Amino acid sequence: MSTTGSLFELVNRLAVRAVGRRPRWRIQETTTGAPTSASSGVNITDAVKTLIHVSLREEVDKKTARIAVTYDDNTVYRVSVDENDVDVDTDSGAIADLDDLLQEIVDAINADVTAGDIVTATIDDEEIVLRGDGEDSYDLAVSIVSGGGTIEITHEDADSASVRVYLRASGTGDVPGAWVKGRQLLFEDLDYRGLVERISTAGSTRAYVEVYDVEPEGAAVTISIGPGAQE
Repeated sequence: MSTTGSLFELVNRLAVRAVGRRPRWRIQETTTGAPTSASSGVNITDAVKTLIHVSLREEVDKKTARIAVTYDDNTVYRVSVDENDVDVDTDSGAIADLDDLLQEIVDAINADVTAGDIVTATIDDEEIVLRGDGEDSYDLAVSIVSGGGTIEITHEDADSASVRVYLRASGTGDVPGAWVKGRQLLFEDLDYRGLVERISTAGSTRAYVEVYDVEPEGAAVTISIGPGAQE
């Protein structure tokens, strides 16, 4: 009876994990290159099924970007949206500090006849936030025309990317110690809509997702891994 009961319990636990109704999500912090150690990626021990979630945008219906600036009283700051330049010059004396500068840049972008039809600019946590007015992507560049201030893109949603999934084995005996790419777990040329994939991971102890061919270069791609857990 005890053997039958234990087997019955085990089958039930495996069935719950296989459904994967309540995955335990974790964001994979490092996504560049192949996994470099046994602790890379996310622990998926005992997960029969695992969800791989690839986000190229913060909000799928619009592209988001963030820009940080430092104030200088004699600088021309430039934000280019789809090659349309919007310049703000602090030499006039009307812009006295960082708060004034941020507001002036936001107002200039929103008032521009071309850029203002592509994005809406706001301020959040001392950064300029650009969000597309529609689903289409846009090209973004920033620069200092003259002066000692600085401007940089701190976040930009990706337009496209490719990913491949590595698995690390678990079990008994001579367990293979090397990371290997999962069979058919290569997803190329993803667009801004991203990807969610449910994969079989029984017999694996960790999963790792490598992100490559990101456009534009340096844009953000968020990888979340959710092993199916016991409820």
